[in-house]
Parts: sequence; structure tokens; C-alpha cells
Amino acid sequence: MTYQNTPSSKSNIPASAKYRLYRVGAGWALVAALEALTYTVLALSLVKQAPPLGVISAAIVAILVTVLVTRAGFISGAQLAGDLYSAVGQSLSKAKLSWFNDQHRTQLTQLAERGIPGFMSIPAHQLQTFLHTPLVPLFLIAGIGIVGGADVALISAVSLIGALLLQYKAQNHLSNSD
Repeated sequence: MTYQNTPSSKSNIPASAKYRLYRVGAGWALVAALEALTYTVLALSLVKQAPPLGVISAAIVAILVTVLVTRAGFISGAQLAGDLYSAVGQSLSKAKLSWFNDQHRTQLTQLAERGIPGFMSIPAHQLQTFLHTPLVPLFLIAGIGIVGGADVALISAVSLIGALLLQYKAQNHLSNSD
């Protein structure tokens, strides 16, 4: 059992794990769209002075889907950890006895105690940050277009792009100063 740090064009992630991650990722994109839709329904309700039933209904749907996707993320993370532990077990069953020295046992212990459990947070938390966070403002621009018209949506989109560009430049400047 040797460790090789070579880039490969093929992924070592099993198809079942990819499928679970894609499903959770699509769920977080759906949550972002539903949240933006809820905000749009709220804005339309305020503009048209409509009763709050539509807003409450949209909010309930968004909350339910968020809870379901979060739960699916936790379950997917636990399954991913189980797959990783299984792969480690299969690799260890094929390892020669001479491989089990103090250094390798320490590395294996660290992997089992910290490394693999860290992967459990990817579907539940990190996909949320990676997908949900940037998609909500994009979906909100569409909602702004529905409520305020194309002119207001265009101004909002330009403002968002400008803010993101300034943030990017500031982060580059900060990383160069370190």
C-alpha cells in the first residue's frame, strides 16, 4: 500500500457517491431558487398589498425543502464516510504485514479519526456554502426583474457584478500583501 500523489484524469470517487453528491447539490440549488421565489412573493405581496397567505405558503415550502435537503446532506455524508471506511478496510486487507509500522499506524489513526469524518460535512454544509450562497443573489435578480422591471434588475445585476469584482480584487490584494 503506497501513497502516490499523481494527478489522474479519472476520478476515484464511486459512481454511487457522485450520484448522492449531485442529488444533494441539486437540492441546494432548488433551495436557493425557492428562497428567492419566497422573497419575490413577499415583495409582490407588499407591492400589491395582497393577503399574506401566498407568502406564508411559499415560506413553508422553502423551509420544508431546506429541512429535507439538509437531512439528505447528513445522510449522504454518513454514507460517504461509510464508503470511505469500507475502502480503507479493503486496502488494509491487501496490505503486507511489513506496512504496519508506527508511522503508518499513526497516519491511519489520524485518517480514521479526523480525515474521514471531515468528509461527512461536505454534502451537509460545504455544498450549501458552495452552491446555495452564490445562487440566491442570482435568482433574486430574476425576482427583482419580476417585481421592479428589467431596468431595476439590470441595475441590480451590474451592482452585484461590481461588488463581486471589488471583493475579488480586495482578496487578491490581501493575499499578495501576506
